[in-house]
Amino acid sequence: MQRAAPETADSPDTTKSCGLIVISGSGTSGRLAFLVALEFNRILKQNGLYPCFRHLIAGGDEALLKSVESAEDTSSEAVRDLKTLIEANDTPVDRVVYVGVTCGLSATYVGAQLEYSMQQSNDSTAKVSFKTILLGFNPVGSVKPLRIANWKSTFHSVVNDLDALAQSRPDAAVIVNPCVGPETICGSTRMKGGSATKILLETMAAAAVEQFQSSSNVSAVETAVVAEHIKRYRTAYLETYQSILPQQKDGAASSNPGSFTQVVDAACDALKNSQGRVVYLGRGNAGILGVVDASECPPTYNAHFEDIRGFLLGGWPALYHACDDAAGAATATDTLRASFASRIPISVDAFFGHLRLGDDADSQSPHPRWLPTDLIVVLDRSSAEDSKPFDFARQVLARLSTSGLPCKTAVLGVHGLGDEKSAAAFAELEVHLKAAIPLSIVDTFADHKIARDGLVADFAAKLMLNAVSTIAHVQKGTIFTNRMVNLRVSNVKLFHRAVGLVSQLGRRPIPEVHLPIVPHRVPRHDKC
Repeated sequence: MQRAAPETADSPDTTKSCGLIVISGSGTSGRLAFLVALEFNRILKQNGLYPCFRHLIAGGDEALLKSVESAEDTSSEAVRDLKTLIEANDTPVDRVVYVGVTCGLSATYVGAQLEYSMQQSNDSTAKVSFKTILLGFNPVGSVKPLRIANWKSTFHSVVNDLDALAQSRPDAAVIVNPCVGPETICGSTRMKGGSATKILLETMAAAAVEQFQSSSNVSAVETAVVAEHIKRYRTAYLETYQSILPQQKDGAASSNPGSFTQVVDAACDALKNSQGRVVYLGRGNAGILGVVDASECPPTYNAHFEDIRGFLLGGWPALYHACDDAAGAATATDTLRASFASRIPISVDAFFGHLRLGDDADSQSPHPRWLPTDLIVVLDRSSAEDSKPFDFARQVLARLSTSGLPCKTAVLGVHGLGDEKSAAAFAELEVHLKAAIPLSIVDTFADHKIARDGLVADFAAKLMLNAVSTIAHVQKGTIFTNRMVNLRVSNVKLFHRAVGLVSQLGRRPIPEVHLPIVPHRVPRHDKC
């Protein structure tokens, strides 16, 4: 991490040309790349510096909302995306720090870009200098030499080349490869792997920006700086779970497990019904996190797109404004954006405009009626600077109270522990909930150490949203022991995972399993 951080610090200053920090990934890794680029470009702008962070995600920005898993296997498109991003930058680019993120060290999309970045590093005639960083959590030595169609290399060969480059030229390449241990849900890297990715990327970026601002010498970042950032996340992790888990008293759990446990139970009850659903309504980063959490459920659990949905204040325009902030420029044409918006509405207003009550036989929705067990979760955050704390949550609750919906409602809000104004506003929400909506559920993950740092507050929100959607799907029965058995065979990685599952659970040798499971010929919505 100390070696990686200075490479990012080299990019914020710009005159006639500029440097870029490009963070790229597939699926969860790509979504986290977007969130990190978004937040740090905002930080740089606030400090009068060039917004030099960029993100890439396999399948394009539509994959932020709806999984495009087959794009993970594309090599030529990956290199094209990287080249296009650099060439289309608003300021000429002369140096790039490329950060490829793949938790399992398997994504071809990232592997091809790593290979291109190394080729540019070794090309003395290249107009743009590259420094290459790989972030992943499977041991480097365990990478398999799997062949992917239309790619001459393998991720195994790319990692070996990158490791050799890092050994011979430490200034040109870095591999960040910590051990985080196995996932609770085998293969679901959106949880532990995703959290570790967020912590490490933000620590790297924050340490580099702080070092850049404090001194013109960015050749090294002190261990203490990196350690302090990691410590903040550790504190947030412990305090978040301590605040939401049942409290122990005299060695036994208390009879009141806390409102967050009620939220999780309500989500479980919703999804146990085949027509049930959970809906997130949020604004700002909290709303984006809700959209992202919901978007990861279909590929992970073979859930229907409508089972868990996220809606954002401002909808696609707000999301694309965030994309533009994350990219420093427009990321898609107006026509393309209009196409996304017409096919997949995600605005809070669209949610209220399409409420369907009672039996709607003509509805094209897979959920034509609302059930008493359905759950709506309002996501909001407030600070002492807000003139009207939790105003978004208040307005949403007011609209829900007059909608006639029979479902349960929860509010997950963030505010500082010492912020009395926000605390009072949140208390009013609680009273309003109890008075107007059946089975109200309220929770605050408010702590001064979390709320003073937006990055860490978002980390706490991610932990909680992951808990809601993961436990609900476990209770629904999409997990066998700790294996995702409801996965879709939509790319090479998932093909080999499906083969392993059938081999292990059916106690059959792998060669016998390959024949009935053919990647890319299985209908998109079929289960393996």
